[in-house]
Amino acid sequence: MGKEKSGSVRMYGLGVCPSDVWGEVPSSGTSYRMSMEWKTELDKTNKKLEELTNLYLSRTNGGNTSNIPVTSPNQQIGSSTSFSQRGRVKVGDYVNFKSIANPTDVVGKGRIASMDPSTEVGGEELGANWCEIHVQVQILWDEHLMRPYGGLKTVGDAIGTPIA
Repeated sequence: MGKEKSGSVRMYGLGVCPSDVWGEVPSSGTSYRMSMEWKTELDKTNKKLEELTNLYLSRTNGGNTSNIPVTSPNQQIGSSTSFSQRGRVKVGDYVNFKSIANPTDVVGKGRIASMDPSTEVGGEELGANWCEIHVQVQILWDEHLMRPYGGLKTVGDAIGTPIA
């Protein structure tokens, strides 16, 4: 196929240039400016989401937000050790639940309703290392539930309902 030639794309035929295949590629300065704008917008959105969540929780919890745990991105609920062994969460606690695909992404917030393995959610017993969470706030609406049931397939479908 010969030596690399600037401005051409291999295996696409004659007359095809990189911008035809990959679109216009911004300069490094433009890319940096765009990423800083997106980061600023993301920070604003996260701050607004936190304000709305705190407002919602203060109204539903009688103004008492002291028992709402703060979780770091590395803290996971429901790892290989059971809830009762860890002792970090209990029925009534507010929790962040995380993505199946990316465990650092918080997809919603809710309140633990039960940690009893014989509790049924969606017609199926919870079992060990599971809890029943009543979904109160969705963050990533299209995230798939770990144990879908009935018409509940995504976090967006589950507002106000129990999930496992």
